[in-house]
Amino acid sequence: MQGRVVITKTSPTNSVATFEDSVPVNVMTPPGASCTPSTQTVATGQSVTVIGSPSGEAPVSCSYAGGGTPATSASCSPFTTTYNTTGTKTITFTVNAANGPASCQSTVNVVATVPPDATLYTAIGTTTPYTRSLSGDDPINNVDASLAANILSGCGSSADANINKCSVRYRLDCTRNGTWEGDFTYSNVSNEPKGYLFDNTCSYSGAGTYYLRGQITVTKNSDPTAVKVVTEDIPIFVVDPNDPNNNASASCDPSSISIQTNQQVTIDGNVGGNGPTCSWSGGGTPATSNSCSPFQTTFTSSAGSPRTITLNVTAANGSTAQCTANVTVTDPPPVDIFPLDAVRNGQGTITSDIPGINCGGTCRGNYDEGTTVVLTAMPADGWSFIEWEWDDTPPGCSSVLNNTCTVEVNGPREVTAKFRPNTLYEEF
Repeated sequence: MQGRVVITKTSPTNSVATFEDSVPVNVMTPPGASCTPSTQTVATGQSVTVIGSPSGEAPVSCSYAGGGTPATSASCSPFTTTYNTTGTKTITFTVNAANGPASCQSTVNVVATVPPDATLYTAIGTTTPYTRSLSGDDPINNVDASLAANILSGCGSSADANINKCSVRYRLDCTRNGTWEGDFTYSNVSNEPKGYLFDNTCSYSGAGTYYLRGQITVTKNSDPTAVKVVTEDIPIFVVDPNDPNNNASASCDPSSISIQTNQQVTIDGNVGGNGPTCSWSGGGTPATSNSCSPFQTTFTSSAGSPRTITLNVTAANGSTAQCTANVTVTDPPPVDIFPLDAVRNGQGTITSDIPGINCGGTCRGNYDEGTTVVLTAMPADGWSFIEWEWDDTPPGCSSVLNNTCTVEVNGPREVTAKFRPNTLYEEF
């Protein structure tokens, strides 16, 4: 841009001369940086992305720093990282321009999440044995000869002379960082009937989700190139026993409810805490449950009402919580019973679709109020069905289809089926 420059010069004799002219002036905009989003919440093991946007003069370089995995980046592009421990994290985006630096920060709240197949640990900064299953039903601490035979053909079984032809190696990487903290080899399979226990091997300094890598290598002693390797990555969840957010909690909803016998009731426990285990009890059908999901049960009797449904919760750090729900169980009100009379006019039979009427034997059925009964009229040999008849008050058939009559039993009912002979004789 163009700018006006004024130059003033004073001589030794105090005479002053002033010069003014227009000269190019380069004005640089101060650098800036903005982070989007400014705050967000993710779970452990879940990736988080921050977009750093530079402003002002074109940046010479950009960098991110956040302490996750990866911890840093030297790019101006969006930064994606992952945290395996809970807590409040800060990602800093820095812009370096020709006229100086600028930076912004994004706050990441990392909350705990327990993988569905995670093994729970309650200690931080202390060692804990590793007993997670690896391949089939056998844990890495208890891989026997039959498993070795299964994963590498020719190793034999415990009852086979070939059992001594293979060696087995156990390795454990506590954080999947490529370092095997546990490493042990048996020279032949028959010497390790109970495998190898990696006791006091893994130690973690913070709460959150970690991943172990367990590996079994079986090798033929006569042929080192004949190798079978089984590897499994296992999530574990480390719980801080001193963090109150990990403590168990429970709140039964509803806390009080009234139902009738044989009516299902559902109670939600609103379970909290890390790695909770739950047990419900209530005496209904079913009487108990070991799930943290809402509990559903049915009471077949009102005896002992009100009933108490109890939920006990234990978190991974050993804390416990309990809630109860009172269930008032009542018997349903008695149902009125009304008669339905089926009358034959002529020769034939009347039957009902539900037990009660088989006329000519039983021509009256007693039914609960609100029951729907379908009657069917069948003429005797030499007779034909003509029609259904009933008084308007009370009503009889609510609908008629051919030789069937549908009756809504909401009070005493009576209907007549009329039959006539197929041959009529006149009397003189």
